Amino acid sequence: MEMNCPRCAQRLRRVSLGLARNTSYRDLVGGDGEGYACAACGVGVVPGHVVNELMRGIDVGGRMTERDRDTTRLACPTENCFANLDRVTLSWEHEFVEIEQCGRCATMLLDPGEFPKVFKIERGDG
Repeated sequence: MEMNCPRCAQRLRRVSLGLARNTSYRDLVGGDGEGYACAACGVGVVPGHVVNELMRGIDVGGRMTERDRDTTRLACPTENCFANLDRVTLSWEHEFVEIEQCGRCATMLLDPGEFPKVFKIERGDG
């Protein structure tokens, strides 16, 4: 599947999400977990089906909460979705991360460094 960056409209390239270090995650999503990245602005895109599988495999223990959700003007990059992304503020005790996520297909749009931070926090490593 080909996607364009919702921020700068450049073609996204397929990338490994770097899940290979965590065998249970790799086994969960198959292969090494693929996403997309924009070389121009650094945005990463995690497809909704990968997000859903990762969330099923993480015991968050009720610690994560969604603090805020507002619709943006950014279009979901997933083919045939046609929804706008929501700006979502997630929190874990004293940690906060703001991401964009599609409310329809669960695809996440992450700035550089947000993917490892979100999943590090959810695993309780941070």
